[in-house]
Amino acid sequence: MVAPMAQLDRASGFGPEGWGFESLWVQNYLQNKHHKARVKYIIVKIYPKSSATKVEKVDQPFLINPFAHIKVEGVYKVYVKSPPVNNKANIELLKVLKKHFKKQVTIVKGNKARIKLLGLE
Repeated sequence: MVAPMAQLDRASGFGPEGWGFESLWVQNYLQNKHHKARVKYIIVKIYPKSSATKVEKVDQPFLINPFAHIKVEGVYKVYVKSPPVNNKANIELLKVLKKHFKKQVTIVKGNKARIKLLGLE
């Protein structure tokens, strides 16, 4: 017996409901009650190889928001000088945001994408 397509989509994390998470670890991280109480989420669009390093808060969210089902505290544009090679831009992004927010910052989703979901603890 073959499973219907809707069941396969729900099992894989991607379905007609919209964006899903391909990792069970990410699902568990977002649904964990301990993390919900203390972690705030932000969406960041990174601009690597910029001439200056800066953080800008965005009033208008991006047209495509892959994290629409998650409550986020804000949307930011972050310009970093490092190129997106060997994870250098992500490392600089985490350092810049840690200094800006004065909190621990982790990449929850979007390690290789320009639009990232970050957790602030």
